[in-house]
Amino acid sequence: MSEMVDAKEAAKIAGVTSARMRQLAISGELGARKFGNAWAFDLDDVIAYRDSPRLVGRPKKKTDEEQQS
Repeated sequence: MSEMVDAKEAAKIAGVTSARMRQLAISGELGARKFGNAWAFDLDDVIAYRDSPRLVGRPKKKTDEEQQS
């Protein structure tokens, strides 16, 4: 197991907010453990998240044709 960092440090490394880090942990997109009301993130997972390609912006709405299929 690699080094663990708190949500604030993980957010700084990943370039997102600490609230976003908590969202990623809750959704299971990022490995984390909760101790009381604090989150601890695996440093290797945070770095992998930072280096992974991500889509930016809101998803486009589906057209009528796409919704029917």
